[in-house]
Amino acid sequence: MKHWTVERHDTVEVWTYRNPPMNYFVGPGAAELLELIGKAEADAELRAIILTGGIDGKFITHYSVDELAQIHWRATSAWRPTVRTRLACPRRCSASCRAAAERSACRASSGGAKRSR
Repeated sequence: MKHWTVERHDTVEVWTYRNPPMNYFVGPGAAELLELIGKAEADAELRAIILTGGIDGKFITHYSVDELAQIHWRATSAWRPTVRTRLACPRRCSASCRAAAERSACRASSGGAKRSR
């Protein structure tokens, strides 16, 4: 595991999260945590789990904003062209007009004049 280390002390485990320098929580760390939880659920001898941070003064700062932005960008990229088309061509137009709007050339939405962004 890259982000979590586990130390076993009899019936107690200490799970330490480490992602230098700021100890941001990230997707791979979350996947590792789920894996650890699965193993813990199957361990009849385990009685307690202690979660701690492996960076001095930090447990988990917060979820990585950079990673959230990338997730958002990927998730919204499929509908972004549709939104641009609707904004560029607000009237109910034909498919050819919508295609033209995607190329920034919608005539219907601007009274017949070529529209540019």
